[in-house]
Amino acid sequence: MKKSSSLSSDRPRLWPLLRRRERDAVAQSEEGSETEESAEVEESAKPEESAKPEESAKVEESAATAPLLKFHGQFIPPVDQVIYERYFGHSLLRGTYLECGAFDGVVESSCLFFAETMGWRAINLEASPPIFHKLCQNRPDALNIHAALSDSDGSISFTHAIHPRLGQDFGNGSVAHSEAHRAELDSLGCDYETFVVPRRSYRSLIEEHGIRSLDLMVLDVEGHELAAIDGMRGSAVLPTVLCIEFGHVGLEHLTQIMAEVGYTFDTTSHANAFFLRTDKQAPTGRVRSAAPVNLPG
Repeated sequence: MKKSSSLSSDRPRLWPLLRRRERDAVAQSEEGSETEESAEVEESAKPEESAKPEESAKVEESAATAPLLKFHGQFIPPVDQVIYERYFGHSLLRGTYLECGAFDGVVESSCLFFAETMGWRAINLEASPPIFHKLCQNRPDALNIHAALSDSDGSISFTHAIHPRLGQDFGNGSVAHSEAHRAELDSLGCDYETFVVPRRSYRSLIEEHGIRSLDLMVLDVEGHELAAIDGMRGSAVLPTVLCIEFGHVGLEHLTQIMAEVGYTFDTTSHANAFFLRTDKQAPTGRVRSAAPVNLPG
């Protein structure tokens, strides 16, 4: 989700790089302020006695073993936090994820958390050539695949949007921009560059890379969702949890299509819909008896 999306308020990844820069600027400012305050305290405050060695050791050991949950996804709560807490929060699973539309692998990433915090195998798919280059730089330890997910293998035209201020890092690229999405991009003064990129089906990717199980898949492909889902039909390996950005498709229609593929609708959060394998037991973090809910947003 961070990355290529429409610009309306109910869609993810609105100007991801701009928002990331703003957050970084605020963080740096706060860090500088905290450093100055810390220096003042150190000069004026003199503790009566140092902490006992055994107490310091306990504190250091506690800090080393305490779980550090750093989420990266978009929205409040972040999409990766929603996925973790609802499906995998009570699991020690060392799983595998596939993120389609992975952008640069960091900015508002829906799945980076699972790789860096839970030790999952990471598979990232990105179609835009300029963005894919950054993905490889940012995530060298992941399996990064340059392709557009679709219903068959071959090649396909991909339109990359170039923002007048953010340039190549804007995201919002697609093989199938809707008229409304293209109109929004035009209104922002975007330029476009078209690339011919590899087109891959889910089936062939699973077979080529010998993936025997898949715990999580995130699909954010800007209007090409139905073709990507069609490429899943007949695959021997399907993800247990599937998160799909549904704004271009419509939730009711998407739910019908997913039922045909073997999935049951679970819930929504912001612009994302979550589906569970109908033939597989729910992940341990999920209470199977809980009724579907609409999470905040």
